[in-house]
Amino acid sequence: MFPVTRLRRLRRSQQIRDLLSETSIDTGKMMMPVFVDETTDRSVEVSSMPGGVRRYSLGGLLGDYLRSLEEAGG
Repeated sequence: MFPVTRLRRLRRSQQIRDLLSETSIDTGKMMMPVFVDETTDRSVEVSSMPGGVRRYSLGGLLGDYLRSLEEAGG
């Protein structure tokens, strides 16, 4: 039977867990998806995604996207 003993010494304190963790999530490193729809001439909100994610038109992509970033505070 595997494992016979469970090695828990590396999980005893939060400091050791933080030191040995392989994955860290930082909001500063996250990316926002940008969806472009070449069949429309205006930007439309994507209802299935929270947070005001929009589908932008190809022609107005730059202006609409920059405007939405300013509104979001980014």
